[in-house]
Amino acid sequence: METTIAAGSALRTSSNAITAPFAPTRCAEPIPPRQDVISETCLIAWRRLDALPDAPLPWLYETARRLLANQRRAAGHQQSVADRLAAEPVAAGHDLADAVAGSSARRATLA
Repeated sequence: METTIAAGSALRTSSNAITAPFAPTRCAEPIPPRQDVISETCLIAWRRLDALPDAPLPWLYETARRLLANQRRAAGHQQSVADRLAAEPVAAGHDLADAVAGSSARRATLA
């Protein structure tokens, strides 16, 4: 237990020292904040503590790079959904209750 705590503390210190300079160069502030990338990298490293290589620097960089890529993809998906929703015309006086009632009536007809 004490060894695991010491390893975790050393990992947190080294990963902050390692990924703190990396994250600002790769990280645009809205997607995601730097500290989130650093924290998530540490969490993944902690979960895989037994599998970490002796020299964890390249592994930490690769993990942070993949996290940033996932964040960028998610932001791109969110933006495309927002663009599609913004492009849909909104009918004036459209009532959601009418739409729900209409779909219920269609379902009852098909059943």
